[in-house]
Amino acid sequence: MKKYYCESNAYNQLVFVDDTNNAIGFDASTKEEAENMDISGIIDLKTTEEIAHHCSRENDVFYFDEDAWEYVEELPIYWYAVMKDTEDNDWGYGSFNLEEAKEMIKQYIKDGGYIAVIDDGADPVCVDEIHF
Repeated sequence: MKKYYCESNAYNQLVFVDDTNNAIGFDASTKEEAENMDISGIIDLKTTEEIAHHCSRENDVFYFDEDAWEYVEELPIYWYAVMKDTEDNDWGYGSFNLEEAKEMIKQYIKDGGYIAVIDDGADPVCVDEIHF
């Protein structure tokens, strides 16, 4: 699954595209809104049909044609791992939503807790750390 921010002269969307080039879009006024949209409920789904079913939007799946948009940018899919202290190395606790991860980390900040930003691609890798 890939995640794109797409703009047209009529509207902007966060668009998920699966391996068959089927897509489903969600309204996003700005790129920042698209980047920060909570996708935790759908990120583990493998096809746009599964996302559409999960969101009760079965009729909204379309074929993704990048040329149909005025602007298209692929966005990374980040997992925000809540690291409870400086010795923590388990990326399993966290959220795909940064604001939610910031709430989750609050109780661990006094012990050196931080957020590890994980690029959740085929080979997950830590690309940044957010310290408080």
